[in-house]
Amino acid sequence: MKLYIIILLLASMSYSADLHIQISPDTIYVGSLTKISITVNDLNKGEYPEFPHMIEQPHIYSVLERILHDHSVDYILQFWDSGVIEIPSLTLVIKKNRQDIAELMSDIINIPVFTNINNSNANLKFIKPMHELRFINPYKILLYSLIVIIGIVLSIYLWRFRENNSILKDGKSTYKKSLFNETLIRLESLQLPKRITPHATEEYYLALSHICRIFIKEEYYIRATEMTTKELELYFQSIGINDDLIKVWSQANNIADLAKYAGEIPKINEFVNHKENFIKIIKSFQRADMQESL
Repeated sequence: MKLYIIILLLASMSYSADLHIQISPDTIYVGSLTKISITVNDLNKGEYPEFPHMIEQPHIYSVLERILHDHSVDYILQFWDSGVIEIPSLTLVIKKNRQDIAELMSDIINIPVFTNINNSNANLKFIKPMHELRFINPYKILLYSLIVIIGIVLSIYLWRFRENNSILKDGKSTYKKSLFNETLIRLESLQLPKRITPHATEEYYLALSHICRIFIKEEYYIRATEMTTKELELYFQSIGINDDLIKVWSQANNIADLAKYAGEIPKINEFVNHKENFIKIIKSFQRADMQESL
């Protein structure tokens, strides 16, 4: 075990990848939202980073969100104290084929936070002089009132005319597909790769996952396209989605992750079976929503 740790440390010291940290906005005040972006540069082929959770200090700052990307992560923070706030260093693990090959550690991040509460100018401001009040001519008041009344009557007439017109054209109105139907059509029309290669497999499974995440994003109003599979599982548990459905969702996304990061190619019949599983997941979500509405 000690030998493994020594080898890992030596590999981390000679590792070519490095970290780039960016903080926005440039000027930060107490209570404002701040984004800390950490990007891993110069990764080798097949390598990917695993970003940790940032430990918050509730009396100083809160970590509101962690947004993961392929080679970067965005931490959304909100500060509650002024001065130079110190963010502890973060340790990132670089993986390849699900094995730890190196560790990268960021520097301690110092962020100056300002406040608008303290104001050194204690001088009293001059009181503005009083303005003379001029009453509007009664005839103008009557004219403006007539214009407002005519506008209200005209608006009511146009609204009723629009409703009657829509009723007459109801039989000729075009059918608008629901989000549920559109998602099913997109899944069913997704073609199998013409050549079964790791790249084609990755694109196929990423397309399946993306279509489902877009449906979940627009159906439940969450950032499903920016959340990890584990974060989506926790969200589904919080809103009372069936555990069996969550398990099927996790298994389907794990296959997509294996195709993306490990380059594993399923058997030809599994391509169709996995697409059918995604379709069943969408139908299950739709049934769950209908049961909740009842």
